[in-house]
Amino acid sequence: MLNSDPAPAAAKVKLTSRVLDFGDDSHQKWVIGDTKLGSGSFSKVYLGHKKDNKQFVVAIKVIRKRKLQLATEQQDLHLSQISNNKLIDSLNVEIMFLKTACHANIIRLFDALQSSTRFFLVYEYCDLDLKQYISQSKRTLHAHGRSGLTEWEVHVILRQLTNGLRYMRSRNLVHRDLKPQNILLQKRNNSPYLAASLASSGSSSSDAASTQEFLDDPRFPYVLKIADFGFVRGLRAADMAETMCGTPKYMAPEILNCSKYDSRADLWSVGVILYEMITGVNPFEHEKACDFHRKY
Repeated sequence: MLNSDPAPAAAKVKLTSRVLDFGDDSHQKWVIGDTKLGSGSFSKVYLGHKKDNKQFVVAIKVIRKRKLQLATEQQDLHLSQISNNKLIDSLNVEIMFLKTACHANIIRLFDALQSSTRFFLVYEYCDLDLKQYISQSKRTLHAHGRSGLTEWEVHVILRQLTNGLRYMRSRNLVHRDLKPQNILLQKRNNSPYLAASLASSGSSSSDAASTQEFLDDPRFPYVLKIADFGFVRGLRAADMAETMCGTPKYMAPEILNCSKYDSRADLWSVGVILYEMITGVNPFEHEKACDFHRKY
């Protein structure tokens, strides 16, 4: 049965007329707008803003607790081997990591709240995801006989993705669900916390320098943000995991084979993403989910 107690890193919240209220800390309120930015297996993401500052735009993920309860009843490979407790544990790990994370290439979490029926995660707003960016580029470049991104774009994106993953490894974390939809792009001008992220102790001087290098180049006006840490878990260098989770077309063979795996499973996902950026298509685009087990 799903634990209804508050997540350790989450505060109680009151939902009134689409306003999230912290209670006593009345200056920290968020308003959920009507614009839906996206949806997942058991959540929806809406555009929002601070109640006292409409220019402070955020993305608010709304997770229904009931849907978490029903998740294990689904036969989808993405969720079928994740128990209710593990889903809640993963949510707690995500909150605790993002509450303390400060890196230019990691999505920022402003607040984590809950009502009796929902969790609310308040993130910094991003303009689009990498999947959308690749699709837009395909339409633009098709006339020139190319379907993927330019070499420069691939280089910039991969460099920023590597910086974010290096930071995660320094915290002994593995993402386990890397895919273009979980890699967000934020326009430089919309990134008010970038300077603080670059200057933080969490970002190494080499990471900060390489990120700043690309920010200064007008050919790629975005900051990459690794997002959706729903399956993140702590995994030290010598440790192994065995839970099957992720998205089949981006999952490493050892995960698909239900074998033990380590943090290098994320590198397989990066390789698939790299292929997709270069060619414009996923290398397993025409594979059926049920075929992955037999193939690998």
